[in-house]
Amino acid sequence: MRAAGGSGGGSGSGDALSKVTKLRFLSSEALCTDGFEPLVRALDERNAVRAACAVAEERRVLLRSRNDALLVSASAALLRTLRPMRWRHTFAPLLPISLAAATLEKSKGPFIVGVKADFVVPKAALENAVVVDLDANDVREYGSAESFRGFPRAFAEPLLA
Repeated sequence: MRAAGGSGGGSGSGDALSKVTKLRFLSSEALCTDGFEPLVRALDERNAVRAACAVAEERRVLLRSRNDALLVSASAALLRTLRPMRWRHTFAPLLPISLAAATLEKSKGPFIVGVKADFVVPKAALENAVVVDLDANDVREYGSAESFRGFPRAFAEPLLA
């Protein structure tokens, strides 16, 4: 895990600071457009709605990407789809691989978690889960038919218009 700045000086700290500043600029720019842009750039409309519906249903949502910034911004965008409600469950937009397996296997309730694309998801974590691959524009649902009721077509279609 990299620290942004800190003591120790050197030429690397200025570079890290500029990256953090750039990330803050991008996130404030995204907020001007309600902050959904990272999500709809990575996913088509249908998959973005499927991911948002999974969050509204309080399912386990696992986001995957090779890009750390995309994981964080897309996770935050999914939270914004709940407004004015709030997510009261586990939220880890970028979970380190060293913690991911144990965290996902032990989690009993809903979550929104972002992991690197090369992480192998434990089978236990896929129970009633939705895996959103931001790099491949793919949303896959796991679990029995009883565990996923889905939203009525009349609700989801206006979101796609």
